[in-house]
Amino acid sequence: MKKRIYLIVFVLMSLFGFSQSSAIGSEKNNSIVSNFSDASIVAYQEVAIDKINDFYSYLNLYKEVKSVALQQEIDVNVRTVFFNENVEVFDFIQDNNNVHLDVLLKECKKEKFTYTVSNFKKETPSKTNFFLITYDLEIKNGAIKKYKMIQKVYFFPSVKSFGSEKKNVWQLKLGEFNAVQ
Repeated sequence: MKKRIYLIVFVLMSLFGFSQSSAIGSEKNNSIVSNFSDASIVAYQEVAIDKINDFYSYLNLYKEVKSVALQQEIDVNVRTVFFNENVEVFDFIQDNNNVHLDVLLKECKKEKFTYTVSNFKKETPSKTNFFLITYDLEIKNGAIKKYKMIQKVYFFPSVKSFGSEKKNVWQLKLGEFNAVQ
């Protein structure tokens, strides 16, 4: 019962978006620093850290869930946290080069590791539509593997319809991540 509650909470958290509206066409520059105050950027970076935590929480759910249908639901929720499903990510299971997100998810389902992230550090954003967050990743399954990771987080406007009105809504999505050498 407790596992189902956690699963439901994580599914609901992934569906919850943290966004800000502005009139369409009011800003031509989509960089973070051009559109938001320092305090707002810090708040969005905290939300990005929550999304990174959500991602690893989803990976931890694989070891709890036996049902293929629930594993597929986890896959769907992981994909919604990322910028796109073809994103290249570091293969921390095989200590290998980058692979597509779906390849990593398949490996995580098989291996049933425990993932822990900590020591998040937010990089100061530049005039781009993303910022970087570094963190420590610990993977346990008998042996312990530790990595220093760097994660790209995209922050961009997208047009949403609210009845007859259209607004630019800012979204946070995870991008590629790598182990820092």
